[in-house]
Amino acid sequence: MNFFKNHSEYYKNIAVLMSGTTLAQSVLILISPILTRIYTPADFAILALFTSFTAVFGAIASGRYELAIVLPKDEKEAIQLFNLSAVLSFGSGVLLAVIIFFFHDIILIMVNNAAFSFYLYFVPIAVFLIGLFNALNYYFIRNREFKIVSKVKIIRQLSGAFFQLLWGVVLYGPFGLVGGRIFLHLTGDIYLIKQIKRIKNHIALINKNKIKELAKRYINFPKFSLTSQLSNTLSVNINLIFISYLFGDTTLGLYALVDRVLNLPVNIIGSSFGQVFLQKANDEKLSSGKADKIYIETLKKLVVIGFLIFFPAFWGVKYLFGLVFGAKWALAGMYAQIIMPLLFMRFIASPLSMINIVFEKQNIAMYWQLSLLATVIISFLIVKYENLTIIGFLKLLTASFTFLYLILIIITYKFSKGEKSSG
Repeated sequence: MNFFKNHSEYYKNIAVLMSGTTLAQSVLILISPILTRIYTPADFAILALFTSFTAVFGAIASGRYELAIVLPKDEKEAIQLFNLSAVLSFGSGVLLAVIIFFFHDIILIMVNNAAFSFYLYFVPIAVFLIGLFNALNYYFIRNREFKIVSKVKIIRQLSGAFFQLLWGVVLYGPFGLVGGRIFLHLTGDIYLIKQIKRIKNHIALINKNKIKELAKRYINFPKFSLTSQLSNTLSVNINLIFISYLFGDTTLGLYALVDRVLNLPVNIIGSSFGQVFLQKANDEKLSSGKADKIYIETLKKLVVIGFLIFFPAFWGVKYLFGLVFGAKWALAGMYAQIIMPLLFMRFIASPLSMINIVFEKQNIAMYWQLSLLATVIISFLIVKYENLTIIGFLKLLTASFTFLYLILIIITYKFSKGEKSSG
């Protein structure tokens, strides 16, 4: 009876997170055909570059200590880990602002987009807001406040969509897209801070010695997970910079729409599975020393759901883009069809990679992520010196990434079987 009760709670928590994410991403789906008629591919190119920079640096702003918030049994330790994450996020924003000030022109040359100049200065603000949100989010996950985590996703997306639509209709210009992203992050942070009075009470009682102790105890997170996450976000986002450099802002804008739309299943279902899987796998590990049962169960569900989503999408997406988003976006449908196998494998592997956190295997995860980043860079060099088209670039990335995600699934399953099996 306990088995069914526990697993019923597991899927209930996934459903709660998924419902919020689904509603939030539904907003994105509904407004996308409107935004593509208000903004140009060049405008979306600027949004893509802004999102790439903020995603890369926002993911590592807190040194990845936010992941450790779910692990301690002691609530006070979790509070101090939150404090540590928040302070590091602020420091990262300040440091990035200094870097951008001195290397602004070099960055513009790297992305081959002069129109991005103004928006580059807003990156540090977004990075701090993302880092703070990640810390808040994992504290709520630790305390199983999945309804709040679900609700904030809706609030963030609605606020961002409102800003983008209002600006696009009234004032025009790409700042509507970028400003919407900043407003989205700001709204999410404000909402969670209001919901977490316990943290506000403890912030005034920061224990510096305890924070230092915990920073050393969980040093593997910045030591390995930070490098791993940086490699991951770079491998996912640096291709946008490469596309901008190689093929120009129009091609980048088309691909950015593909990335925006086709990652919805990963965001809606995959992230919800991943967050609850992290908590459940940690519980199973604490009780039995391994988490292979919940791993296999989650893997099976992800494969079935992924097949139902991506198989029909593969055959229809090529024709739907021009119909749904407007004739000027029709070519994006071809890009979408090419990368569909990659998205299917990412959909399955990404949630399951949370097992690396549970068993503190950040070093192995880091090596895998570095191989992912190396693959993107090698693909870029091949395309550049062989003068391949965007189609060639996407096919190369899809084939290599699909293989690497399969390797990740094999590795994480081995870890889920416990210390004896994972070495």
